[in-house]
Amino acid sequence: MAIEVLMPLLGEEGEAGVVTAWMVDEGSRVDAGQLIATVQVEKVSGDVAAPASGVVRGLVDLNEPVSPGAVICAIVPDDEPSPAPASGPETS
Repeated sequence: MAIEVLMPLLGEEGEAGVVTAWMVDEGSRVDAGQLIATVQVEKVSGDVAAPASGVVRGLVDLNEPVSPGAVICAIVPDDEPSPAPASGPETS
């Protein structure tokens, strides 16, 4: 199961923040603890580290408001099987 990476609470009043930079691309493999994003709320910024090793999926758009605690991306663990390829229509 994918591990959600959440927008941290940086401001005092739980204001929405934005991802100002992604340090990884969609589909990149990351290691636990690796910095993956820079986020900002008002004038406070911080880095977000990967909570686990795996493949990054579902990056939110840069500079789009995200509420604290909302998902900014997910990490699919290395030991999780990849989805089976979709089978096309059968031909005879």
